[in-house]
Amino acid sequence: MQPLENLDIEFFNAFPNTPARSRKSGRIATGLIALLALVAVAAAVCKLAGVQLRAVLTGSMEPDLPVGSLLVIVPVAPEKIGIGDDVAYYLAGAAEKTVVTHRVVGIDTARRMLATKGVANTSTDPPVPYEDVTGVVRLRIPWLGMPALWAVLLHTNAQNESNQAPKKALASHA
Repeated sequence: MQPLENLDIEFFNAFPNTPARSRKSGRIATGLIALLALVAVAAAVCKLAGVQLRAVLTGSMEPDLPVGSLLVIVPVAPEKIGIGDDVAYYLAGAAEKTVVTHRVVGIDTARRMLATKGVANTSTDPPVPYEDVTGVVRLRIPWLGMPALWAVLLHTNAQNESNQAPKKALASHA
């Protein structure tokens, strides 16, 4: 074992300004932790207020709501919804609770139904009952929904591959 005074000086020169780098890394880590905490608090407040954050997954509302945008959807009394509002609603008859965001093009107050249509679509959707509406889009932030879009795509690809695996196994044994 060498005494400290005999250690090669070159070893210490290989790591210049290490304390400064450490302080900078510490500030970055603290900033990231603070940002994550802020996002968690904002998400909790949104959840308590009934506000939804949803990503645009398809092009039916382009160019107004581009794919990958993050939407802030606020609950609204159906009577306050107007023609031209972009509403989020549960798709009737879907196996899972699928949420669609389309524009209101007509209102039937007697039947308590909305007529909706995707901006890029040529035809209107089936009528939407008031009780299926989850809220109205109040804010869109382009690109911020991309991580959610990627997660959906990865999940869909994983499901497709797992559904194909038994068929591939059967085909290889035939």
